Amino acid sequence: MNKTINFNLVSRYRSELMGVAILWVMFFHLVAKGPLIFNFSILSPILGIGYGGVDIFLFLSGLGLYFSFRKSINLKSFYIRRVIRILPTYIVVNIVYGILSKMSILDIFYNITTIGYWLNTSYYDWYIPAILMLYLFFPLLYKAIESFPVIFILSISSISCLMIIVSLYFTHFQLDDIRFFFIARVPIFVVGIYMGKLINENKINLAYISWLFMCVGLILLYFVKQHTMWFKLGSGVQQIPFVLITPGLCLLCAVIFNVISLIFCRFFSFCGRLSLELYLVHLHLFSALPFYPKSHKLLYVCGLFCISFILAYILHRTILYVTAYFQRILSHEK
Repeated sequence: MNKTINFNLVSRYRSELMGVAILWVMFFHLVAKGPLIFNFSILSPILGIGYGGVDIFLFLSGLGLYFSFRKSINLKSFYIRRVIRILPTYIVVNIVYGILSKMSILDIFYNITTIGYWLNTSYYDWYIPAILMLYLFFPLLYKAIESFPVIFILSISSISCLMIIVSLYFTHFQLDDIRFFFIARVPIFVVGIYMGKLINENKINLAYISWLFMCVGLILLYFVKQHTMWFKLGSGVQQIPFVLITPGLCLLCAVIFNVISLIFCRFFSFCGRLSLELYLVHLHLFSALPFYPKSHKLLYVCGLFCISFILAYILHRTILYVTAYFQRILSHEK
């Protein structure tokens, strides 16, 4: 095997991979509306499992956090950087969404604080509450991975699967709770941390193994998808195979980025840098805009994506400017 094909490529093309992930998620939210509304022909089965883009996000987040935390094990600065990156954008979007939706102040509070998600009442989305919770416990996960990596990964994966199986059994296989999106994704976040450890130790020639696991995961996902009446999306079962699929898929995409045109890489990198804003903006924009005319479906989809990118870019630049402004003020006061 060419020695350049290893997980260093995943770290090198992290922004591009996040771009792939957010586009995959956005298309999934269109396809999820049903084949009678949005049908992308032979691409629909692939786009229909676009929730796997979230697993890519969490895998790359775990990987990136490992290096960030290792450079400077300072809990205060670690948490401040995470909060500054996510919460200002999340708060602005939630306030605007709450006002436009004529939500009560209590519901807006539930959304912003993410309490609503954990109580299964009012929430804007599930991903931000989940990633914030993973950030909160990251130092403990980091120490566990450093001490006994494989045992910890197997333990976390087993506990997550057991929680899902037991819950399914006691709900007569009718479980459909969005909080299980979080439970099913904890293992892939931990695997991302472990991959960061392997890259740091130069134990990165795992391409064949990761692709073998990816094939096993795809087979498992196929059988799970055949029983969608039993295993609902909110049960967490459909997400579990991506623990096996995601590392190999990320490496495969990174290999492709390593050989394709620089223009394509820049496009996906641009999408990756806007991934947070794109996720938050498109989530309800796709539902809020008027329904498309059937004869102009492609134009309608392009319009949705263009509006999402424009709003996401404006939001991204505005938040960057405001946070930089306040950081300058704080630095002068010191």
